[in-house]
Amino acid sequence: MALICAFAAAAGASTVLVLERPDRQAVAVGVLRLGDVVEVRDCSPSCDAPGAWALLEGGAVPLRDLHRVPDGTSGRSTDLSLVWGTARTALKVRERAQAGSRVIRNVKAGYVLAFRVDDRLRARGWLEIHTGGFVALSKIRLAHPSALRGEPDPPPALAFVVRAGNGFARYARFEVRSADAHEVRSADGAIPRKQVRIVLARPPPAGLEPGERWLHVDLREQVLGAYQGTRLVFATLVSTGKADMPTDQGVFRVWLKSVHHEMVGRHPEEWHIEEVPFVLAYHGAEALHGAFWHDGFGSPLTHGCVNLSLADASWLFAWTPPALPRGWHAILPRPGLRVVVERAPFAVVPRVLAAR
Repeated sequence: MALICAFAAAAGASTVLVLERPDRQAVAVGVLRLGDVVEVRDCSPSCDAPGAWALLEGGAVPLRDLHRVPDGTSGRSTDLSLVWGTARTALKVRERAQAGSRVIRNVKAGYVLAFRVDDRLRARGWLEIHTGGFVALSKIRLAHPSALRGEPDPPPALAFVVRAGNGFARYARFEVRSADAHEVRSADGAIPRKQVRIVLARPPPAGLEPGERWLHVDLREQVLGAYQGTRLVFATLVSTGKADMPTDQGVFRVWLKSVHHEMVGRHPEEWHIEEVPFVLAYHGAEALHGAFWHDGFGSPLTHGCVNLSLADASWLFAWTPPALPRGWHAILPRPGLRVVVERAPFAVVPRVLAAR
């Protein structure tokens, strides 16, 4: 193998699989999307050999699927500085940010698009679609994501307020002194049980390695706990499947960790969302991911996935192993993070537990 200087290269196809080693029979370990920029560390057998492979951090891809770019070029699809908006009507995507520019594609009314953050362009009345092209700002209804942020290093019994009242603001949280079916008590007094959701520290699943990271999703309480071994390190509210499209229960493993992912309904006309962020798929199409289109965390609202606020989804994505190699759009963990999804018993906190 001839050594070469490392160089930057961009994916030249809509989807490029990263394989474990330079062999077409090797297993896939990751995904690049068109425009993703990675560092080629070497080539096998050499960069000018027929059928050469580009050797990347963590895997290999056929060199012909990449093209060299200047050092410092930013990746296209791994950019996380995005805003989202819904097409108010059927609209035309233009080649440049000006009326009358060539139309490069059409978008149906109701589609949700992802846009690059560009305040100067926005001041001119235009938005640039993340994957290319421009649309008039007046044709888009921009999303306003939830401000919810979860609680790092929470106590073993933590309540989130989902209905403001009795002196508590929505999304306020407090350590639970005691709780029954009627009320929850904090250091500042009592609040009706129906106003809160409770995260209780849970025992680890069977076979967990010491210090292994894992997640617990409680369908009854609509909450998530992140654990390192037996220690609860993060807690927050989620939204899971509605009654007619429930989230499946069981013990699963994350099989896909993707920066963002296009999601559509059973029929494309039903709903279509570009670049859903921070996706951790763990059971077929069911995934934990960020949701920018609602602020109803603490209630079941989804088609089966587990929705998190953007801030919480970002935290969870960064915390979940393995780390995503620079420039990759997605990684296929083996084995992935364990995810326990259950409708846990009604959270009751006796005073003796809270006193510990």
